[in-house]
Amino acid sequence: MSDELIDTGVSVFNTLGSSIQPIKLHKGLPLRCYTCGPTVYADAHLGHARTYVSLDMIRRILTDYFRIPVMWAMNITDIDDKIINDFNSKKTGFNTVFEYSKNRENAFFRDMDSLNVRRPDSLLRVTEVIPNIIKFVQDLIDKGFAYAANGSVYFDVIKYAKDDRFTYAELEPESFSLTDGKKSEELVDSGKRNAPDFALWKAAKPDEPSWDSPWGKGRPGWHIECSTMSTMLYGNQFDVHCGGIDLRFPHHTNEIAQSQARNEVVPWVHTWLHTGQLKRNGEKMAKSLKNYQTVYEIVQQFDWRIIRMAFALV
Repeated sequence: MSDELIDTGVSVFNTLGSSIQPIKLHKGLPLRCYTCGPTVYADAHLGHARTYVSLDMIRRILTDYFRIPVMWAMNITDIDDKIINDFNSKKTGFNTVFEYSKNRENAFFRDMDSLNVRRPDSLLRVTEVIPNIIKFVQDLIDKGFAYAANGSVYFDVIKYAKDDRFTYAELEPESFSLTDGKKSEELVDSGKRNAPDFALWKAAKPDEPSWDSPWGKGRPGWHIECSTMSTMLYGNQFDVHCGGIDLRFPHHTNEIAQSQARNEVVPWVHTWLHTGQLKRNGEKMAKSLKNYQTVYEIVQQFDWRIIRMAFALV
């Protein structure tokens, strides 16, 4: 890969730096973009569609109008606390949680297809890359930025934040302070050194899917999957990372930390694009607030063109 960066002639609001900046790509390569995909445990609602339709518009403008070659990758979180809890709490008709998450993935793409959202050029699922995730976690341990405790592995946020090479929470500085690192009884019980430390690998719980690892049976934490998958596809540094604005902290913040600690490249991603939230009666549309309408329901009422136009106006 060439180290020379080429200006695409397109500028965007880059969350990293909170300013309008040009999008650049590495000479000889397409614009390499990665977007956080869904955690597949329930039907997609209009809040989800807001993100994926908005990013689809940006992708189409880059490729169809500016004729910029783009590689668009996305992940599927197909094992997670929410998926496991949903599977265990409902009579889903599926024999395993993996069958259930695959069904939910198919439903997600059905909904995105109904809104004319282009499918990604590359798609990876957490359960397909477990060995790569384990290797990524071990690399962080070897570099001194992660530690094992009670069968889990945690990222040492305070050590990272105090390292002069890095800045923690640069996407959302107001969400972190070094004073958050104080000890508590809860921390001692979990084995965590500091309050902000996050799980890279979670020790197995009874009756939950798990995989063998050097630290015992377990499964990946949430943040580690995107770092692993994007590194598999694009190497130690790439061009554009996308997602909803609510992912800036802690998800994207922790992606940056673990990736830069492992890869020793700053910045890990040159441009961060975040979409806004869809609100209903002044509140964020969310499953937890039960104020959502599913994509499947809305496309029965309105043509997909009308829905996309509505998103373009907000």
